Amino acid sequence: MDRLLSTASLASQKVNTYTGTDFSGIEALRAEIVTQEVAVKRCHATVNERKDTHISAHAKQASSQKEIVGLLERKSSWGPSDLERYMSLVRSEHLDEQAVQTAKSELADAERALEEARGLLERLERNQYHEEQIWSDTIRRN
Repeated sequence: MDRLLSTASLASQKVNTYTGTDFSGIEALRAEIVTQEVAVKRCHATVNERKDTHISAHAKQASSQKEIVGLLERKSSWGPSDLERYMSLVRSEHLDEQAVQTAKSELADAERALEEARGLLERLERNQYHEEQIWSDTIRRN
């Protein structure tokens, strides 16, 4: 009985392929679309993480710059700890700028990857729609 079912299934598949009513290509596209949707979600999460990193790096830099300005405004009354703090802030200023630039670059890369993933998803969806239209037209003719 199992042999008969498998033979009937195989014969049905061959008839569908021969008549152009095979749906397996569309199913494969659907599976690709599901995979690509997951990739788009991952890219979107990465973009959000990179935005948060960029915002925090920028906030740290702005905070350091405000502290430097505050120290410079009262330069005439500096004590030894103020001088040490100023020197520490000046040394870290370059590192803060590098962190902001790195975060900005990583954000741009993540956004570019997201756009590419979205573009591929759109192409897959259009291809699926096209294949389904062809399949539907074939079914109507037969």
